[in-house]
Amino acid sequence: DYGWVGDVDAVNVSFLKTLLKAEITPIVAPLTHNGQGKLLNTNADTIASEIANSLAKAGEKVQLIFGFELEGVLLDFNDKSSVIPEITTQKFAELKAQNIISEILLGLEIASIPLLN
Repeated sequence: DYGWVGDVDAVNVSFLKTLLKAEITPIVAPLTHNGQGKLLNTNADTIASEIANSLAKAGEKVQLIFGFELEGVLLDFNDKSSVIPEITTQKFAELKAQNIISEILLGLEIASIPLLN
């Protein structure tokens, strides 16, 4: 049971751009609300991806970096040293064409893939 789980309905891009222009780094917690007083737990990767997508669509240069328990995204899940240092749009397309991307994402929810796809 995941309890009360939320989703991202909108991103206040103008507010975020104001913060960034003032050189203030926004810290975003995965707590949201349903508008009726109930707190919701929203996937932090989803929030990060939605913010990145929204800022990119607004013309901002975006670099999305995920931190998790592995050293990075692995080319071979069984080889912990097979870290892919950077996944560009071109690299993503290559991995997808080779049917490797599904293995990379096995067991992980990486919400940034729609940003590349």
